[in-house]
Amino acid sequence: MIIDIAEPAGVDYRIRVTQGGAFDASDTNFTILQGTVVQKLHMFAKDPVGESIFMNKMTDLEVFEGWQALQGGTSTGPAAAVFSNLLHLVVKDTADYRILDQRLNLVGAWSGCSVLDGFSPSTASMTAFNNRLYLVVRGSNDRIYFRSMDTGGVWGGWNVLAVGYTTTPPVVAAFNGRLHLVVKSSINTDIWWNSMDTTETWAGWQQLSGLTPDPVTLAEFNNRLYMFVRGTDDNIYYRYLDTVGTWGNWAAVPSGSTTISPTAAVFNGKLYVVAKSPVDNTIWMTSMDMAEAFSAWTLIPGATEVPIALTRF
Repeated sequence: MIIDIAEPAGVDYRIRVTQGGAFDASDTNFTILQGTVVQKLHMFAKDPVGESIFMNKMTDLEVFEGWQALQGGTSTGPAAAVFSNLLHLVVKDTADYRILDQRLNLVGAWSGCSVLDGFSPSTASMTAFNNRLYLVVRGSNDRIYFRSMDTGGVWGGWNVLAVGYTTTPPVVAAFNGRLHLVVKSSINTDIWWNSMDTTETWAGWQQLSGLTPDPVTLAEFNNRLYMFVRGTDDNIYYRYLDTVGTWGNWAAVPSGSTTISPTAAVFNGKLYVVAKSPVDNTIWMTSMDMAEAFSAWTLIPGATEVPIALTRF
């Protein structure tokens, strides 16, 4: 019998091979093998006609395993990130502004939902940075708050940015030794960018060219930080930040349009972009290679009315 335990990329895992029968953790008659784990792209979506949360997983052959219902529910989009060998899923509660957290471990078992202190009317954003998991939310007063968890699973207190408001979820990503934060203006469709160093000192807000009515999505790929947005014309656009700190020009994703924020994540050497159809709740996916060549859009079974969450685990 073989027990396969998935671990993060770049980490060896162990497989115990025993001689038939049920696996017994106390059994010493086994062989230790070393290997490289094959991860999957995890997708989380809210039911378009209810508040249930569903998970799907895609293999490196771009085969989806099917939707599974998870514990809990939400009235907004979920947020997901991997940190300290756990996949963290954070959602807003269905009845109020409470923030709920549940975690998936390496053997595929979910923890129960726990309530985090603090409140948010919107989807949260998370990323691993400086050996901590950062959680950023829009407060009920439209201010921007953040906190972090250490490797022991202990959350620190909330901090509020001294300057900055937004009426949509803020978005964070780690890139080039800094934590990057992008928000939509609280008064119009302008896009604003800030970044933080490892001492939690913020650089200050800079307005970026371009407009969006929704939150952006950020993903590090090919030594660049890519930003994807829904434009005011419902087309999907992208640009990237290089390691020098310069933003490139906007370009359109071929044949891409949506009425909500697209989502992006890196998996198996490609940058995947997932978006809801502009005419219904169907889910569509494309991928970009390192030469910025996009694949054709493909339909993913399922539906959603709010942005989904993507992460590799």
